[in-house]
Amino acid sequence: MRRTFAPIRLVPLALPMLSMALALPTTATAQSSVAVKTALFKDIASYPEQNVPAQVVAANQVLIAAQISGVVQTWRVDAGARVNRGTTLAQLDPRDMSLVLAQAQAAQKAAQARLDLAKQQLARAKELVKQGFYSSEALNQRETEVALLDADLSARTAAVASAKHTLTKTNITAPFNAVVVQRMAQVGNTVAPGTPLFELVDTAPPEITTDLSVAQANSLKRATNIRWVTPGQTATQSVALLRVIATVDSRTRNQTARLKFTRYGKTAPLPGANGSLRWKDSQPHLSPSALVRRGAHMGFFTIVDGRAVFNPLPNAQESRPAPIDLAPETAIIIQGQAQLQDGQAVTAL
Repeated sequence: MRRTFAPIRLVPLALPMLSMALALPTTATAQSSVAVKTALFKDIASYPEQNVPAQVVAANQVLIAAQISGVVQTWRVDAGARVNRGTTLAQLDPRDMSLVLAQAQAAQKAAQARLDLAKQQLARAKELVKQGFYSSEALNQRETEVALLDADLSARTAAVASAKHTLTKTNITAPFNAVVVQRMAQVGNTVAPGTPLFELVDTAPPEITTDLSVAQANSLKRATNIRWVTPGQTATQSVALLRVIATVDSRTRNQTARLKFTRYGKTAPLPGANGSLRWKDSQPHLSPSALVRRGAHMGFFTIVDGRAVFNPLPNAQESRPAPIDLAPETAIIIQGQAQLQDGQAVTAL
């Protein structure tokens, strides 16, 4: 008996369902892409202006002290006087030092006379040796005596030089062109070595000092136009960087910088004046609004092949512009970066 089978019916909905299944990945990918806005670095780069407090200081400001003991005999200048290098400020009583010098000179003359006599005796001894009337041992003794007396004369000569030098210390002089800020010397005072007598301030153009963070110090080194600003005045003065001390203070974590006025005239600030330094950083900076934190680093996002790429900036700080060397045409994500992750698909608007 022949068996018959019912024909197999194909379900017409199978193909549309398959099409939907194939279309699902494409839809999911489109939904995971984040719309962002970008801008070229050259269009958003900034050059921040720095403004830090500073002070004018004298190139030299010293206390002139007595170098020897003595009695102040006279003083020649008072507070406010201008003095040139070598000008006598005060005079200590020189009599004691003069006596010491006279004694040293007398001892030097005596040593010279003994040496001259010994040299004559040595010359006579050499003649006697040739004639056979003097032994070589006695000659050696004469030569040794001359050598000893010559050394003694050298010591006496040094003593004279020392006494002369000490005598000059009774005359207190200015070590450089200066203004006398304070006089402490009083006639009749007995002073010891180290006793302050005058305070002097150098009349040479002063310098400017300021304490900076490491980032500010680096910015100052790059600056090409630095200005001194006096409080309450609109006019500024041009200054130039002399040096940045190559150490960081362990307490403040700052570096000290020294600057000078490019032109120092009568209207320039005097030592002790307070003001500020102002300059514009020559290196381009990225705005804080473009920076985000990912892990331990601050950085910014760019787009590479349709995906966000996080670029860390190790020295960047929150809420501060970050110095960066970047190609001007680099496209940086400036909107929508807050929730981005590295490698996430993005679409630039």
